[in-house]
Amino acid sequence: MDAIIAKVDPTSWERRCIDLVRHATNFTQGLVDSNGRPVTSLDESTWGINIATCNEFCSPKQDPVISRFDTFSAGISNYLLPWLALTAQLPYETGDPGSNLISFALAVGSPALITYSLTLTILNRFWVRGEFNALYDRSESTKVRRNYPEYGARVRHAQYLLQEGQQVPLRLSQERGWLGSLVVLPHNQHWWKRMNDRLVATRRGVTFSLVAQVLVAGIAWILLICSTFLGGNFGDRITALDLASGNLWMWLVPVIWGWIFVGTQYSPNSIDFALKRDHAFRMTDTPPSEQSEQGEDQHGIEARSGLNPVQPWRQSARGDCGTTPARHLKVPPWLGFDIVGDEGQRGPVFNYARLFTWWQMASTLERAFDTTLTEIEDGELSLHVGPDAARDRGHGHGHGAGRRRRPDPAPGPAIELTPIEAVGSGAGGGGSGSDDGTPLKRTVSEGSHATAVNGGLGLLIDRVAPGPLLAYPEWHELPGSLWIRMGMAAFSALVVQWGTTGSSLLTSYLTPVVGLGCRSGSHLLYGSLATAVWLLLFSSVLLSHAAMVRYQRELVAHPHLDLRRPSSSQGRYLRRRTHAALCAAAVCTRYLGRAIAVLNTGWIIVTSIFELVGFYENCWCNGAVLGLGAKAWVLLFKTKQDLKDAAHQPWIGGLVLSFAVWLYALVFFVLATMSGRSEA
Repeated sequence: MDAIIAKVDPTSWERRCIDLVRHATNFTQGLVDSNGRPVTSLDESTWGINIATCNEFCSPKQDPVISRFDTFSAGISNYLLPWLALTAQLPYETGDPGSNLISFALAVGSPALITYSLTLTILNRFWVRGEFNALYDRSESTKVRRNYPEYGARVRHAQYLLQEGQQVPLRLSQERGWLGSLVVLPHNQHWWKRMNDRLVATRRGVTFSLVAQVLVAGIAWILLICSTFLGGNFGDRITALDLASGNLWMWLVPVIWGWIFVGTQYSPNSIDFALKRDHAFRMTDTPPSEQSEQGEDQHGIEARSGLNPVQPWRQSARGDCGTTPARHLKVPPWLGFDIVGDEGQRGPVFNYARLFTWWQMASTLERAFDTTLTEIEDGELSLHVGPDAARDRGHGHGHGAGRRRRPDPAPGPAIELTPIEAVGSGAGGGGSGSDDGTPLKRTVSEGSHATAVNGGLGLLIDRVAPGPLLAYPEWHELPGSLWIRMGMAAFSALVVQWGTTGSSLLTSYLTPVVGLGCRSGSHLLYGSLATAVWLLLFSSVLLSHAAMVRYQRELVAHPHLDLRRPSSSQGRYLRRRTHAALCAAAVCTRYLGRAIAVLNTGWIIVTSIFELVGFYENCWCNGAVLGLGAKAWVLLFKTKQDLKDAAHQPWIGGLVLSFAVWLYALVFFVLATMSGRSEA
């Protein structure tokens, strides 16, 4: 008996419990074997004591929790602090400290949610790449290059905007012909290029701090694994449980690298700045001599959330049109809470909430470019030099120098536009003036003028998108490919969430005493709450979209309706019972999900600290009472040498599972964001 007891670490909780039981009973009762079955004497077949004996002699009253600072400091420096420090590299960029804290809580409290947002962002980029690569191929055809030689660059710039702009809500507007002018007019080539250059300049890249923090966390984790399997700690129960707790954080590395590869903007306002920094040109009926040579702030693509104004499609010669007053578009809250939800929040973590509105904007812009290319291919839209600049064509060195002027294919006189040089230096990707400084004037046909003035790119209005440009697509408008992308993102979210949580759960559950205890239970609770957060916030997106679509329908039916507050008075919208229920459900699910995320974030940090300070070293936790109940028993008499065989499968299995998930996520995120073709 003394030889068996002597093998147990004298500073451990198990040894203190052994001494207490030995002093009281001399081990005449409560002994059990490896399966929890009673044995009569203390020998090599004895593994521990039953839960009743432990509670009687080793409860916190008889053996208070004693925290060893050396164990705590070693554990917290080996795996907890490096992982917590690595969370600083998660994408925030919300522009508000409170929203940044919410982003942190949503990411740590639900790895499934941030993985879902990341995967959707990657798949959206992949979709944009495919659609706009096809448009670019068309723009590089001989016919298009002859009619509109710079249009391929504009297609690439629009593609880059759609890929980089997912972290903010974006809206398109045909008000005063702005979107049509941005897509069609050659004068806006400079605006597209400058916008693209600004987004490239503000793109978040690989920094020294990121590499350093990833290396610190990775090296600390590798050293812990080496000490476990090579340093003589294989079989040690405490080491196994530390390993299990550390596995919970392994999702950070592939997710952070995934966001780096997919690309985010380092500032929450960089996209808005890129869209608003430079002036653009709008087609009007105003004679060229009366147009401003400096352009004006564009309103065709804006970084904002909420509903789009509804306006008639005919514009006067002054460029005015009767739109819904902006103040009437504000949707009334529900009990003071915003109905728009996380769709209006800036930051990559909230990309999951912008899927529907982003798709609406991206597909509309793609159709606009597709229709414009069709007009160029059919000869309905061409770029050529005005008569007053034709004399300079023979000796000009700028863009288009030496090319023969194409006759206007459309009936009626060509409409002369403002010189592209008026926008600023470098317009159109090159000089456009002659040697003597006389600017070359670019003109487009009568057909393209109608395209811009009517605000919808000609055929786009009548054939592709009849009616106003709406922010929220109807349910029947969402394609099956969008739902497939959502399914793929959900699969990746569950793989990353339960791959890492599952490896921790597997290790802690199967380490003797086998069963659901405090540690395995805390891991199961964390994974379950994280999944619940994702499901609640996903449900909130669907409910919020349904509520906003109803507001949008009312606005389309009654363009001058005031949505600011529910009222039965004339000219105001009365929110019906079903609509009010949708608004309430959207708000409740969103804030419930956020609250659980905050609690779950606190829980995973607190439970990690509990593990390090020895809070779980008691009869209830060590005996796996949560899963075994009255059949629970506590391991006392076996050392790490004795536990090697029992620990082999769960430890190796948990580690292999976590690394497999880590490798799958990293490879998927990296490969999915790679492109063999230029996009800038």
